[in-house]
Amino acid sequence: IQIDKDFSAKLSGYGCVGHVPKEEISSSSSAVGNLSMETLEKGMLTPKSNVWSFGIFLLELLTGRKNLDSRHPKEERNLVKWSRPFLSDDHRLSMIMDPQLKGRFPSKAASTIAHIAQRCLQMEPSERPTMGTVVEHLKKIQDLKHSSRFPLQEPA
Repeated sequence: IQIDKDFSAKLSGYGCVGHVPKEEISSSSSAVGNLSMETLEKGMLTPKSNVWSFGIFLLELLTGRKNLDSRHPKEERNLVKWSRPFLSDDHRLSMIMDPQLKGRFPSKAASTIAHIAQRCLQMEPSERPTMGTVVEHLKKIQDLKHSSRFPLQEPA
């Protein structure tokens, strides 16, 4: 789902397996940032390229950052490249979590989401999980018992 210039929700082509016209790939830099390498190179959308895009969504959720953001230092502009070293280390993961959370998040759930994102963002499509597997792992997070140490706060 994407938002158009009038802030209306639109379904994107990422959910459809098929061919992406070259004009579309080159004309939308924000969309290009979420495409897998095989989609960029061959213009083909596959279930595994959709998994890649979902992995980026998970990273954006964890970090509170856009995938491609020129407001950050050069080495931090590409979210996938920048975050990779932090995703597999539970102790370092907190360093890239969305600062607006102010450290209030269930670490086990964050770690599990980071692990899922890492698997979704494998360069080789065959090494990525299916969306069914991703959903199974996300359901496990939902079932985790979180301590009330991080109570949700009402918006100011």
